[in-house]
Amino acid sequence: MTVVINPSAPEEYEDISNAIVKGKIVAYPTESVFGIGCDPENEKSINKIIEIKNRSKKKGLIIIADEVKKLSKFIHKDYLDLFIKKSDIESKPTTWIVPSSKHVLNLVQGEDSSVALRITQHPIASRICKYSNKAIISTSANISSKTPAKNSNEILMQFGEEIDIIVDGRVGDSIKPTQIVDLITNKVIRES
Repeated sequence: MTVVINPSAPEEYEDISNAIVKGKIVAYPTESVFGIGCDPENEKSINKIIEIKNRSKKKGLIIIADEVKKLSKFIHKDYLDLFIKKSDIESKPTTWIVPSSKHVLNLVQGEDSSVALRITQHPIASRICKYSNKAIISTSANISSKTPAKNSNEILMQFGEEIDIIVDGRVGDSIKPTQIVDLITNKVIRES
């Protein structure tokens, strides 16, 4: 059964975070749409997300966190300083394509040897990462080829009871998804 939580107290964020650590699938607001997430090191949970979205395993997934420290283990050591520098100077929400470390599961990378990482600027997504003390998977809350959900009702309509927890709240003001930029080449893969 899907539980909908409108978090206002630290205890509610702790409950959400504990659920993620236990392998649950959580939907939450991000900068532009609702995201679906889980522990980025839990292969079973990641497989479930890919399955319920009807998403190709060839496509990678994004990992988000509230701070660089929680993403550093996923970045190849030779590129960590560059990631920190570019993350610090970029003012708008940006997902960076970064050479990955050995800690990144193949399901997260998809076909590539890189990983997509973002420091989230959304307060709810940020608090989830803060209280769980880890990064989380973030992929748009939609079945592949359908419009991403922008509220909890749309998530329930698309996924029914497939999501364990829906964290209710407003999505950010971004009309388009966050931009995606290659860390090394600066090539913009998706504009926001």
